Amino acid sequence: MKNKFLFYLALVLCLLPNFNQAQVSFSLSPSLCQGGTCTVTALTGSISPLTYNWSSTPSGAVFSSFSTATTAINFPTAGNFTINLGVVYNTGFQLAVNSISIFAITNLTLSPTATVLCPGETCTITAVGALSYLWTTTSFSGSIAQPSISGGSGIYCVKAYYGGSCMDSSRCIGIGAAPCTGMKELVSSGSHFKIYPNPASDKFYISSENTTLANVEIADAYGKVIFDADKRFLKEEEIEIDLSNFPTGIYFVKIKGKDGTNQSGRLIKK
Repeated sequence: MKNKFLFYLALVLCLLPNFNQAQVSFSLSPSLCQGGTCTVTALTGSISPLTYNWSSTPSGAVFSSFSTATTAINFPTAGNFTINLGVVYNTGFQLAVNSISIFAITNLTLSPTATVLCPGETCTITAVGALSYLWTTTSFSGSIAQPSISGGSGIYCVKAYYGGSCMDSSRCIGIGAAPCTGMKELVSSGSHFKIYPNPASDKFYISSENTTLANVEIADAYGKVIFDADKRFLKEEEIEIDLSNFPTGIYFVKIKGKDGTNQSGRLIKK
C-alpha cells in the first residue's frame, strides 16, 4: 500500500509545472505609427529555451526573424495587433502576449480659400487627414488647435496628430500679398452684366442683360492683363472665359458694353 502511494505521488509531481522555470515575457510599446518598426527581446530567465516562435494576430506584422530571442517587427498597416511569443523548454512550453496599436498616417492636405490677398483681406486654410491639428503663423503670435485657421497673408504651418506619438509637423503653406492698386470692385447701377459661377475652378461666364458686350479685360492681383477681348464678342450676349491654365487666386474683370456701360468685378479661381 505504501509503495502504491509513493508511485502516485511521484506521478503527480511529474505532471505539475516546473515552478523553477522562469516566466517568459517581453516588453512592447503600447503604440506606434504606421510603417514603424520596433525591436523586442524574449526574457526567459536562467533556463535556455529550445526554440522561439514569434507571430501576430491578426497577421500583417513583418518579423525580421520568427525563431530567435530578439526580432524586429515592422507594421506596414494600421490597426490593433497582438504579438505572440511561444517558447519551448526541455520541461514544457510557455506563451507570452502583448498588444500594440498602430496609428494610420494619411495624406495631409491643406486647402486655402485664396492664395493671394489684397490689403485688408483674409482667407481660411483647412487641414484634412489627421485627428487633431495645431497651427502657428507669421501673421500673429500663439497657436490655434483646430482644423481651420483664418488670417491675412503670411506663412501658416500645422502640426498634424494621428494618435499616440504620431505626428507630422513639416507642413506649411504661404499666402501671398498683392497691392491690388487701382483694382477696386466697381459695380455700376443696374448691374448690366453677370459673372458666374464665382468662384469657379476653370470656366467663367459673362452675360449681358441690356447691351452687347464690347470689351472684356481680366487682370491678376498684380495688375497684369491676362485676357483681353473686344471685336470677337461685339455681337455676343454671353462669353466663356477659360482660366483652367492659370493658378488659383483673385482676378479682376473689367467689362464694357456697346452702349457705354462699364462694370468691374472680382473673379475667384479655386
